[in-house]
Amino acid sequence: MRFPLSTACLVALLTAAPARALDHAPVHFFVRKGAPMGGDGLSWETAFRRPEQALVRATNGDEVWLTEGTWTPQRRTDPQDPRSVTFAVPSGVRLRGGFEGWEASADERLLGAAPTVLSGKLAGGQGSAYHVVTLGSATALQVAQGVVQASELDQLTVTGGRADTPGHQRGGGLLAEGGFLRMTDCVMEDNRAGMGGAAWLAGGTFRLRRCLLRWNDAADKGGALGIQAAVCHVGGSRLVDNSADRGGAVFVHSIATDALGGTPHVAFQSCVLSDNTARVGGAAFLQGSQSAGAGRAWFQSSTVAFNRATERSGGIHARVLTPMAAESHVHNSIVWFNEAPLDPELGGDHDLRASTVGDPSWTGSGVVSQDPRFVDGPARDLRLRWDSPCIDAGDNGLLPADLSDLDGDGFRGETLPRDVAGRRRVGGPSTQGLLGSTPGVLTDLGAHES
Repeated sequence: MRFPLSTACLVALLTAAPARALDHAPVHFFVRKGAPMGGDGLSWETAFRRPEQALVRATNGDEVWLTEGTWTPQRRTDPQDPRSVTFAVPSGVRLRGGFEGWEASADERLLGAAPTVLSGKLAGGQGSAYHVVTLGSATALQVAQGVVQASELDQLTVTGGRADTPGHQRGGGLLAEGGFLRMTDCVMEDNRAGMGGAAWLAGGTFRLRRCLLRWNDAADKGGALGIQAAVCHVGGSRLVDNSADRGGAVFVHSIATDALGGTPHVAFQSCVLSDNTARVGGAAFLQGSQSAGAGRAWFQSSTVAFNRATERSGGIHARVLTPMAAESHVHNSIVWFNEAPLDPELGGDHDLRASTVGDPSWTGSGVVSQDPRFVDGPARDLRLRWDSPCIDAGDNGLLPADLSDLDGDGFRGETLPRDVAGRRRVGGPSTQGLLGSTPGVLTDLGAHES
C-alpha cells in the first residue's frame, strides 16, 4: 500500500530535494535577555529583547540565536485566548539556544553551559500554552523548487506545554504538521497532550539527534512522540519516563508499507527507550491501518528495557488486528526487563534479527534470550558489563545508514557511526567509504558500544 498521491509526492520531495541558492543572504537575528529597547536584532549589542521579534522577521535560511534563560511565548494565534501563545518557527528557520551573548559562531557554544528554556508555563495564573513551539509548513511548490531548507531546533529545552483541551490535543511541546525539521541536542520534558505529549509530528520529514525526551504524558497516544504519516529518524536519543494509554514513549500510525528507496520511514538508531509506561505498548505502539498503510518502525542498535504496560506488551506492541498490520523491525538490539501481564516484551508482529529478547519464545536469525548484564540495571546504567554476552554479538551487516546524521558530518549514507553516548560503533561497511570495517570485530547489541 502507498500514501495518497499528494502525500507520497510531498514526502518524496522532502526526502530527496536538494536545497538551492536562497533568494536572499541568510540573516542572523540575536535575542538577549535584558537587551536595550529599540535594537535591530542584527548583533549582540543591538539584540532584540524577545524571540518573537526575530521570528516574525526571519525567513527561509535565517537563524535566530537565543541567550541562556527561560523564555515564555507571548504572541497569540487567537487574540481572545491567552493559552494560544506559541513560538512559531517559520519554515526553513533555525532557532538556536545555548548562547552566552558574545559568540560569533554557533560552534563556540559549550553544550549545557548556557541552558536555554522555552517554557509554556504562563504567568498570572493563565495556565500553560497549548503548544510551546509550532512549526511552519513548507508549501509543495517550495519543496518542488528545492529552495526550502530544514527548520531546526538546536540546544533548547522545551517544557510546560499542555495540549489538553478540545481543538488543542496534539503536541504539547511541539506541534509540527508538515515541514522539514531537525532537532539537535534538545530536551523535551514535562509536556502533556491528548496525543504526542512532547511532540506531534505529521505529514513531513523530521530528524532528531542526541535528544532527551522525558517526563512527558499523553492521555491517549504517544507519551513522547506521536508520528502520523511522516518520515521520522531518531538517533542517539533517550526516551525515558514518559506515559500514555497507548505507546508510553512512541505512537506510530499510517506509515507507508514500503520505505522510499529502501529507507525506513520511522527508525530509532542508537537509542534508549526505558521506564516508559502505558496500558498497551509500554515503550512503543505501532498502529495498523485500514487502507493507507501500516505502522512500521525500525529499532536498530537500540535498548528497550524496563518499560511497563498494565495490560499488554511491556516493550513494543505492533497491532495486527487491522487490514494492514503493523510490524516492528528489531536489529542488533536489546529488549529486556520489560513487564506486562500479557506479552511482557513484545506483542504483535516483529522482525527480529541479531538481538537479545527477554522472552525466549521469540526467535529469529541471531536472536537469543540471554541476560545482557547491564552495568547497573536498577540504577539504569544500561552500558554493558565486561562479561556481557551482548559484546561483539551483533551483525555488522545490519548496521544501518546514519539516517539522523548522528555525528553531524553531513553524510547520511555512511554506516551508523556512534552509540548513544557518542562512542564510535565498530566495523560495518560504509557507502561513503568513511568508516570501513575492522576484521574480526563485531558491533555490540543495544544502544551502548562497549
